[in-house]
Amino acid sequence: RGSLSLLGRIQAHESARLPPDVQLLTFVAQAAGINESILAQTERGSAEFGAVSAQLAAMCERHAGLAAALAAEGTPIPPSAALPEARRQPQPQPPPQQHFP
Repeated sequence: RGSLSLLGRIQAHESARLPPDVQLLTFVAQAAGINESILAQTERGSAEFGAVSAQLAAMCERHAGLAAALAAEGTPIPPSAALPEARRQPQPQPPPQQHFP
């Protein structure tokens, strides 16, 4: 239910052709978080898992685009607008260089 009202807010923001802002980014991050928690409780391989997984991927892609647009404007992005996994885990480090003989 929570994700439906968030999706409504996101769609209303976009259909009004408002420029991206931190509030929209926060809504997208929250919707991704809801999808992530639904996914954790959904059986892998089920139709619902596929649908929620696709929604989560779309939210993450939308979030990345919004975050890039805001960063380009110099808008600081608060932790509350970060994607859920970004808040839990350190940023990925590049793999160590392997030296082959």
